[in-house]
Amino acid sequence: MADIQLSSKKGGRNRRSTRVDLTAMVDLGFLLITFFIFTTTMSQSVAMQLVMPADGPDTKVAASGAVTLLAHQQKVVMVLGEDLASAKSFSWQQPKELRQALIQVKQQVIAANGNDDKLFVLIKPMDNSSFGQVINLYDEMTICGIKRYAMANLTEQETVLMAGM
Repeated sequence: MADIQLSSKKGGRNRRSTRVDLTAMVDLGFLLITFFIFTTTMSQSVAMQLVMPADGPDTKVAASGAVTLLAHQQKVVMVLGEDLASAKSFSWQQPKELRQALIQVKQQVIAANGNDDKLFVLIKPMDNSSFGQVINLYDEMTICGIKRYAMANLTEQETVLMAGM
């Protein structure tokens, strides 16, 4: 830590030189700087951008690769194409079932077309569904590797379907 140097001069008084080793203080300073940079970086909020549908005419999607997810407060309903009779209901508590169904649909589209470019998922939340449930559906799209998905407004037929379920 501290070194004491004894000089070997003859005569006169003996001079002692002290030199304090500040290596530990420099290390501590760099640790503190690193800690404060890390904490300020982690405290910055990171938000996902959610793009809402534009007003105007709807974009047409081919029914062969279209999947509609209707988000309700207690469940998610998956409709293949425009056939409302093919609606299957999934619970929010069992996300693996919905994930397996989405992966199965993706594999069917790949088998029919050679790739998944025709697969398009429409996410349609109801008024009583929460923002967190919509984000969960977006997460499922990422987990399943579905590249093309969008949020859309409910049609009258879908509203009637959800009221009956």
